[in-house]
Amino acid sequence: MRRSYHYDWRKSWDRKQDAYMTLEASFIFTYVLILMVAIIYLAFFLYDRCLFAQDSYILCFRESYVKDENTDLSEELKSLVARQFGTKYFMLDGESSDASVDKDKIIFSGSAALTPRLFASTDIMPSGIWSMNFSSSARKSDPPYSIRHYRRIRYLAGKVIDSKKE
Repeated sequence: MRRSYHYDWRKSWDRKQDAYMTLEASFIFTYVLILMVAIIYLAFFLYDRCLFAQDSYILCFRESYVKDENTDLSEELKSLVARQFGTKYFMLDGESSDASVDKDKIIFSGSAALTPRLFASTDIMPSGIWSMNFSSSARKSDPPYSIRHYRRIRYLAGKVIDSKKE
């Protein structure tokens, strides 16, 4: 009986192929996990940014109606910030805001930063790009005065038209 010392390379190749696939899968899974975490952080950042813009505009709009000439609107805006912004923001750090009042405008500006807890200050998620600044303004208005003014003009125009008919 003749013995074959022939090496079966196919069995060895199959074992090596499995090892290569395991190694490649571990690298791919790591990259996919980092990508998913980055997408989640980006979603939180966009949510906070939209909510921040909405809240600052609502704050300006609510205070744009003339209430009393003796009140300081900028101080009133600053006191209402905590109530309007509340605790609805995810992972937001270092929120600061400022309000000012011009002749006809109320201007509210604010800034905040989202600090990534995972992969903080690495090349994957640099900390400088996660900051947001927003400024909104609303024109001061007095709706009752405008309505009274419109009604008075309409009344006077009606009087002029009636006098021309006679």
